[in-house]
Amino acid sequence: MGIYKFAVLGSLVWTCAVFGRPVSYTDSFTFMTFSNYTKESAYVHYSPSYKQSIGVEVLKDKGFDTSYGLLRYTRLLMRKNTKNSQANFYFISSLGLNDTSNYSYGVQGDWETREYFLGFKHSQNSFFDSEFYDQYVMAGMVPYVGEYGDLHTWVMLKARKNSYLNETHTYPILKFFKGDTLLEVGFDNRERLDLHFIQRF
Repeated sequence: MGIYKFAVLGSLVWTCAVFGRPVSYTDSFTFMTFSNYTKESAYVHYSPSYKQSIGVEVLKDKGFDTSYGLLRYTRLLMRKNTKNSQANFYFISSLGLNDTSNYSYGVQGDWETREYFLGFKHSQNSFFDSEFYDQYVMAGMVPYVGEYGDLHTWVMLKARKNSYLNETHTYPILKFFKGDTLLEVGFDNRERLDLHFIQRF
């Protein structure tokens, strides 16, 4: 029974680590790309420990119709493991590389089992003399429970709001991951692509 519990917990922790967390394994790098109705970006971060990450994001901002770079810092504030679930709560932040008057800060969290997922993110932003927030909530479940090394699939529903663009959208997302690779893809209710790719090293 002890071996079974260890295997279940180990599989859950591995699943959580790959699921798109803003902090990765200790002494590891993560490459991400994003494309949605607010931005297109490439982001690389390094995690000196499982509690924090620091990285650089280069992005094209569709709301402000310009491109710029950000220094990003994330810290794990709380993690709760149980036999069948894990919950995480993070502080997230960014600072403009060329203009330090551009910045953001906020929180991100999630809870999941091997079958169900809940997540959220809220950030307060100050960019180009504009104050606004960006937030989302997500909920999902798996059509099947995969084992370690399998291709894992999640069916998600995402609701997102950006106060600068004054837009709110709710739409389905499909998430796939195997090993250290993750792909998340969906289309909002105006048929605009929402794409998220992650590769961990």
